[in-house]
Amino acid sequence: MRLAALVLAAGCAESQAPRIAELNRQALEAYDAGELGRARALLVRAIKTARKEGLDEGPTAARTYLNLGAVDVATNDRGEALRDFGIALSLAPDIEPGADIANPTLKRTLAVARLQLKRGRGAAAAAVADRNSHGQGKGRDEAAEEEPREAPAVREGKESTVAAKVNRKRVAAEDQEPDLPANVSQPLYCPAPDEAPPAAEIPLRCVSGPGVSVSSVVLYYRPAGSESFTPVPMVRSRKGWYEGVVPASALVGRTLQYYVEALGPGKQVATSNGQPDSPNLVIIRPGAAPVGLGPLAAVQRVRRESGPEVEDDPLVRSESERQQKVHETLVNRRRPSSFWAGLGIGSGIGWHPQRQLEFRYKDAVAAGISPAGLMQLSPEVGWQVNGDWAVSLQTRHQFIPESGSGDDQLGNPAHGAFAVLVRGYRYFGDRNGQPFVSAALGVGQGFRLVVPPHPEAGIRRNDTVRGGPLLIGPGAGYLYNFNSHFGWAAEARLLAGIPDKAALVEILTGAQLGF
Repeated sequence: MRLAALVLAAGCAESQAPRIAELNRQALEAYDAGELGRARALLVRAIKTARKEGLDEGPTAARTYLNLGAVDVATNDRGEALRDFGIALSLAPDIEPGADIANPTLKRTLAVARLQLKRGRGAAAAAVADRNSHGQGKGRDEAAEEEPREAPAVREGKESTVAAKVNRKRVAAEDQEPDLPANVSQPLYCPAPDEAPPAAEIPLRCVSGPGVSVSSVVLYYRPAGSESFTPVPMVRSRKGWYEGVVPASALVGRTLQYYVEALGPGKQVATSNGQPDSPNLVIIRPGAAPVGLGPLAAVQRVRRESGPEVEDDPLVRSESERQQKVHETLVNRRRPSSFWAGLGIGSGIGWHPQRQLEFRYKDAVAAGISPAGLMQLSPEVGWQVNGDWAVSLQTRHQFIPESGSGDDQLGNPAHGAFAVLVRGYRYFGDRNGQPFVSAALGVGQGFRLVVPPHPEAGIRRNDTVRGGPLLIGPGAGYLYNFNSHFGWAAEARLLAGIPDKAALVEILTGAQLGF
């Protein structure tokens, strides 16, 4: 009878293995869809099923705990992630995350958990010891009761272990979460910084005003150069804040755009702070004070939570060094919302159709290519809108030396041309050197192309053909910022003149000073 019972139990346990795998699959689908609460509930159900059927010591259980740790990482609950990873590693020491959940933050946290198990200290080691001491039927997963956690730092469900309660208090004390304001005058109040340093995460907190029914809150952020916003579900803290973090990898370029939506019943937008077409703006400025946790403060927090062994973690050290290099790379960029002045010098060559000459107006010149004279100077005053865009007002002063002699025509040919141009710039890249494209629209005398003397045709002095007086054209170039106040630019641009039709290609280079 005993043998039959054992065989029957083994058969039942084996029949539950596909069910556990299916729960993991559904949880990963919810994870990919951003439904983190549902993913957590499915994984907790899988763990309880494995525990009931005696399958909580094998690779299936290890994979389930690893997936649950990935959900913890996605909801910014590092302490729980370390505990879940610790249990997963104790069951399968060589386990690695799949491509569907692997990301730099998860890999760093998993590496810390390995070190904690190796040293026998920290949240991962405590979780394994707690699980072993309480047997197979107890654990923090039963406290979740298959419900999504509303606040990862402090759950409302009762923790069953003293170790979990101690860690919860320690993390809450270290986070130093501020109290809610006495009066919330806005439908959705989100105190946020005006500026932040590059490559440093930004923790944001929001709270809804009185009378606003909120079921969930979502933060949307867009780095410089990105066309779409990335959503981050915000989680509710013990004190009532909704909290979310913009990752350090998003703080590149000159600005960060974000807005926050509070969803009410039926997942309809109840209120918002900012809009997709009018987002809030954080200026990314080297030297700005860190917001909450900068890159170095984050590493210090990891060390406080996990013990001195994290100092040996090569992934944490490598990430810190990488962020420092990014910071050093960006220190020389021109600041957003700043003014700058430049002076360019260049020359060019153009094309004109058959046209009457300007000086010897009774004579004509055939269509062809002609130079633009000695040079042109282009002083400019601009405004750096953000890290990607700038506008400017530029004047163009063209100089044409006179050549030839012996002409009986009274007067002198034109010696230059003057025009005023309004210009727009679009910069690319996040380093000190930036390629850019430009567009110009101008008016004035336009530009002049030089027709050299042709004694055999009776033209003994140079003459000119004009393009303009309206000018329009694109350009492309490269700007290198030596520091935040000095840069050097080189550009090639095309100017088309109308109604006197002509086209000019010119090369410009010169210095720019930021203020």
